[in-house]
Amino acid sequence: MTQPPQHQPYGQHQPYGQQPGWSQPGYPGPPPGGPHPGYPMPSRPRPTRGPLPMTLGIIGGVLLLGAVVLFVLAVTVFRSTVPLGVLDSDGGPGADALISGDPPLVAEAQLEAGESYMLYVVRPTGASAPGLSETPEVVSPSGERGSMRWAEISSTATQGGSSAVGVNSYSAEESGLHEFSISGFTDPSLDGSGEAFVVLAPGGDFAGLASGVFGVLGAVFGGIALGTIGLGLLIAGIVVGVVRRRRRREQEAGPGLGATPGGVQPY
Repeated sequence: MTQPPQHQPYGQHQPYGQQPGWSQPGYPGPPPGGPHPGYPMPSRPRPTRGPLPMTLGIIGGVLLLGAVVLFVLAVTVFRSTVPLGVLDSDGGPGADALISGDPPLVAEAQLEAGESYMLYVVRPTGASAPGLSETPEVVSPSGERGSMRWAEISSTATQGGSSAVGVNSYSAEESGLHEFSISGFTDPSLDGSGEAFVVLAPGGDFAGLASGVFGVLGAVFGGIALGTIGLGLLIAGIVVGVVRRRRRREQEAGPGLGATPGGVQPY
């Protein structure tokens, strides 16, 4: 005869938080994962790692170093293009002067093959530069005699109360000592007066000037581009590193105080 199901008397219930039957003898116990099998324990995300911040910083630093090198190169090319060493701070012959003196004179200078040189006439600033009565002659180390040509470009330098104006240029075909014979001025009263003198210095060809100008511009713009990209990469590497460090600290701190081991919020 089938017995009707037994009911617990009214008011008798299992203790709060326990499931019926789990404490009865022979029951295998709650399933793994706690009394809430529908809410598995979430896995903690692994901290974000990787060489990205360091890589960005290294590349940015290398590009910034390249920008500095280009700027130094631009300054060097600019100094070699502009006649800064023709005159010194007192208006006399400068550091680049290979020959200097009052014409007429005969002097030797050490020249390099393939390089160009310019002969300047120096007068006090504001005074007109006189011309030479004859084209200067040059004797190469091998004994070949030639003449300087008219200056291909306009080259001037002003410093220390003196102004130098380029009048003749010469391109050396061989290296060694070259002998220059420089005549007097068109105004004979200036010969040996000390009011005007000549200076031979590197420079004076159009190709060298053009390559120098383009070299300076290329180095400057290249340095700006590399510096901008390098600084951007360096800043990006720092930002990525800071964000990753902050995220790692948050992940290592674990869940908040209100969370339970099963990921289930308390009632």
